[in-house]
Amino acid sequence: MPRTISSISPLSSNKRVPIRIPGTMMNEVDRIVRDHPELDYNRQQFVESAVREKIERIVILASARANNSFIRVGDHLKPL
Repeated sequence: MPRTISSISPLSSNKRVPIRIPGTMMNEVDRIVRDHPELDYNRQQFVESAVREKIERIVILASARANNSFIRVGDHLKPL
């Protein structure tokens, strides 16, 4: 059988790095994950999702600010 060409898959190239989160915050994450099984998250997924959402929000706000546009906050439009 011929050798398979090895390449780095996109998922394997995303190395994980350790971070430090306050214990009280992780206790809250653990409580939310435990009390809300409908979210279908473990603590790692919850933290990754929260960080990802924050990054996406900042990127959207930066893009809107660069275009001198407005954002919707509730029922109101606010200039950036």
